[in-house]
Amino acid sequence: MKVFSIVFHDKNGVILATDRHEDCWIRLFGEYYGRLTKVRDHNEFIKAGSMMKLVELRQESEIDPSLIVSIPSVLWRLQITAA
Repeated sequence: MKVFSIVFHDKNGVILATDRHEDCWIRLFGEYYGRLTKVRDHNEFIKAGSMMKLVELRQESEIDPSLIVSIPSVLWRLQITAA
């Protein structure tokens, strides 16, 4: 799964712009996983993208391994503007 954007929203939680449309689990840290569910179609980054929302947290032993998807490494970069 490709993730194009992650937004931490104070009212709506964590929203990801992705290329995936089906519910899935992603590894957050250690043995903890988060379930993503589709909120709506979203085409800002790719033609057939979607917005997914983090809706549930569980330990790895509590979820079906066939629903776990991999997210490639994400590089975080702080944008600095000239003064």
